[in-house]
Amino acid sequence: MNNIVDWLIGFEENSARLYEKAAVRSMGDKALSEFLSRLADDEKTPRDYLVKASVVLKRRWPGRIITIDSAGRKQMEELRASQERLVEGGEITRTELFDCIVANEYSEWNDYFLYAVNIVKKECSELIPALVTTQRHKRFIERFIESQPDLDRHLKTLKGLSTVWEEKLLVVDDEEMIVDAVKAVLDDEGVVECASNGKEALKMIGEKFYAAVITDVDMPVLNGIEFYKEAVRLFPSIKGRFMFFTGGAGQESARFFRENNLKYLNKPSTLGEIKDAVIEILSR
Repeated sequence: MNNIVDWLIGFEENSARLYEKAAVRSMGDKALSEFLSRLADDEKTPRDYLVKASVVLKRRWPGRIITIDSAGRKQMEELRASQERLVEGGEITRTELFDCIVANEYSEWNDYFLYAVNIVKKECSELIPALVTTQRHKRFIERFIESQPDLDRHLKTLKGLSTVWEEKLLVVDDEEMIVDAVKAVLDDEGVVECASNGKEALKMIGEKFYAAVITDVDMPVLNGIEFYKEAVRLFPSIKGRFMFFTGGAGQESARFFRENNLKYLNKPSTLGEIKDAVIEILSR
């Protein structure tokens, strides 16, 4: 197992370098260069977790169970070498660059990577954050491509890659129509679960982690602000995961949001505004 992890570490390091070089070459396009720089940074976090994994797995599985076949190693290393030549060479078109990015991501999502993912899920829960980061990295690329009509042919390939982690999102509102609308907007971002009041939602966040919590303020049983206060008291790390979606924040509520640096939207808001606000939370 450790030889696989060591090999995957090398993959992550090479990917970071590839994206850093591509970012420098794309500095004439600010949005593209920033996108590539973010990809490079994204590769470094899983690499750090993989280094930790090699220590954990060596302790738990000192022997080799599965090893990397030489043909598979050679094929992927040749692909990586050709990508580096393309990025380091002469003129590179936008199409060629994204062909390179998608091919690189596809090669990283290989059988050995998925094997390591399954081991982590079952045996190394302390390494789960690496899977979360990896899945968010993939979704970040998808979102960028979705915003570029000329690149949509790549989406099918990316969406065909295995899901290594599913984000869970919680929508809390006593109006079923609102819940259904928000759920429809966010279905692409993860598994969306629902609650009709703060008390019900509080029980749910005590049982699992939600990457984003979208809540109304005026609800029966336990309103949104009281729900937030109790949630943060019990689970302090969830503080930055909240977004309030309310039918017009009164002065007291608005002051509370400002004082606690909380994101909120007034009803009605556009689908794009709701999605962009939640994506900002998911990207933290």
